[in-house]
Amino acid sequence: MKQHDRKNKAYENIFLALLILFSFVIRLFPVDTSYFFWDETVYLQNAQYYAGMPASYTELNIRPPLLPMMLSGIYSLGLDAEVWSRVLMAFLNSLMVLLAFQFAKQHSSKAAWISAVIVSLLPFHILASKWVMTDALAALISGASVYFFFRGIAQVPKAKKSNFSMQNIYMGISGLIFGLSILVKFTSIIYAGVLFLALIYLIPIPSWPAKLSSLSAPLLLFAVFAILPMVPYLAWSHATFGNLYRPFHDAFHVVAENEPTSLAFSLWSLADFFGLFIVIFIIFAFYNFHGRKSYSGNFSSFMMYWALFMLLYYFVILQRGVAKPISMEWEAERFLLPALLPVILSCSLFLSNIKSQVIFPIVVIILMLQAQGYSRAYTPSIGFENGLRQVTKDASGFLRLNIADGSIVYCNLNCPVIAYYSKMEVRQIHDFPNLGPAEHVLILHDLREPRVYARQGSRYFIANGQWEANYYNYKE
Repeated sequence: MKQHDRKNKAYENIFLALLILFSFVIRLFPVDTSYFFWDETVYLQNAQYYAGMPASYTELNIRPPLLPMMLSGIYSLGLDAEVWSRVLMAFLNSLMVLLAFQFAKQHSSKAAWISAVIVSLLPFHILASKWVMTDALAALISGASVYFFFRGIAQVPKAKKSNFSMQNIYMGISGLIFGLSILVKFTSIIYAGVLFLALIYLIPIPSWPAKLSSLSAPLLLFAVFAILPMVPYLAWSHATFGNLYRPFHDAFHVVAENEPTSLAFSLWSLADFFGLFIVIFIIFAFYNFHGRKSYSGNFSSFMMYWALFMLLYYFVILQRGVAKPISMEWEAERFLLPALLPVILSCSLFLSNIKSQVIFPIVVIILMLQAQGYSRAYTPSIGFENGLRQVTKDASGFLRLNIADGSIVYCNLNCPVIAYYSKMEVRQIHDFPNLGPAEHVLILHDLREPRVYARQGSRYFIANGQWEANYYNYKE
């Protein structure tokens, strides 16, 4: 019997490894280096700074450090950063499949495979996994912290000191990962609320006093290990900015519009991100609320409330107002990535109660209905924003070839991108600057028509997505 179990375990590991490899491949290929947008170029240039290389533009005071520190290794090794940053992000984010599998396996193997397959093929996660961004990575690392916290709670000893070491190991790992998740994305601190929900819904109320008492030492260990990875960064922040918490203070904002996002758009984005899986989640939540035996219990309740907590976070963020670039308003769906794991896990718990032969066609049909999402995931990055990306890249190339070295570029839109592609020093402004005696270049963007002014008496501008140049004497 044991030999049979070992054989099944070996097959399971092989198929899981193949699924993760498949997930990595569909997130990486074709490798898209056509364009790196605002946030991506900020992280790449911050990485250049951490690697000890000159950077034309940085946002060290508002961006978390861990992702650019990881990327800095690519620069230090002299590798092609544009290619290898995509490789790194695709590899790391494909591990969400492993996390979903291991988490759902705490319920059943059937639920584990369902969740792993769905996460592997969900269109928006494929797209977000390509980005040199913190959103998908933070969802992965924060979710891993919740997983080890859950395992730590599950190890609460029935007898004094039994399983004590494993409990501390799980809670210590959870704390360490939680601290790292905050260094990936500062808003990951909201997962503290998820961990509190875990304490509420994974420990039966009658057992609370005794079990919480036994968890006091592991929880303290969690806190210590959570703080540990942040200490060097806080020390650096104090040395650099004169304040331990300045980056946290400055970064807790969202690039906002003047008005809150409409409820209709928020709901549309929710449906676009999850497809009909959100309907399955609603049915699961309904059954859970009504205590259906197959859909309730501590584990199911925790998944449901975790998902609801993250969906609430999504609606709150959008109500504050978020940037929605023209023609790619769906980019705001990245704020749903923290809800991906609990929603899909909830769906897998629901679907695991259905006959196996019915599950496959349900999942396939739901994913096929998200064809538009797959189209986005495999559209070259430079093809978005109605030509603005191509225009910005062309303008940057023109500056690099035609403007004297040592010039300073002033701009008020797409500044990190212009800095990244022009390799020139860029300063972001909102009003016309008082230019100094040195040669400067000023870029002012008027909707989709960036205008470039040079002090040497020439004017260059871009219109209708094509590069044109007119020359005339410019007077301040």
